[in-house]
Amino acid sequence: MAARVSGPTSRVTLSKRTRPEDFRDFYWLKRELQDFCRAHGLATSGGKREIAARIEHFLRTGQRLRAVATRPAETAAARRVNTTAAAELSMTTRAPAGFRCTQEARQFFERHLGKRFRFTVTLQDFIKAHPGVTFRKIADEWQRQDALRRAGAWQPAISPQFEYNQFTRDYHADPRNQGKTHRDCLQAWNRVRARRGDHKYRAQD
Repeated sequence: MAARVSGPTSRVTLSKRTRPEDFRDFYWLKRELQDFCRAHGLATSGGKREIAARIEHFLRTGQRLRAVATRPAETAAARRVNTTAAAELSMTTRAPAGFRCTQEARQFFERHLGKRFRFTVTLQDFIKAHPGVTFRKIADEWQRQDALRRAGAWQPAISPQFEYNQFTRDYHADPRNQGKTHRDCLQAWNRVRARRGDHKYRAQD
């Protein structure tokens, strides 16, 4: 016999009276989480998972946690690069710890790699994992990742907080959905996100 689900089976309205269990089991937009934080004096900074953990703690205890800085402190070396004009950057420029993907840095790479260049999540992870890496090696890594993507040989992992992105990828990867439109996918997602539990794609969706 299936375990009985306690609480509502459809998404509830988020308020300070929401049970932590209900909050955890339903899907929320980051905008909804930030609106709740503003209304109840909680910090709105950070990623979606960090904000959600802050809200769940508040619902359980009534305590307002302070935001924790997740970005490395900007060193003097990083500050020099982060404030450098695009025309003054070069392939020998290094990206030290605290490097930010500024508009100027993006313009530099677009000039050398084309307008398709983006600071993707995987490229940003590469830069963070290699403090002091040169712009030449960043460019080489972007070209490597881009070639694999275009050949269909690699799909970058989607972080757990991006549930909609993962659902969309899985929906269109299902051969049974061949020929279906983005609107079809969105309708399926809206049904899934309104239910209790995880929001992963399943064939019946």
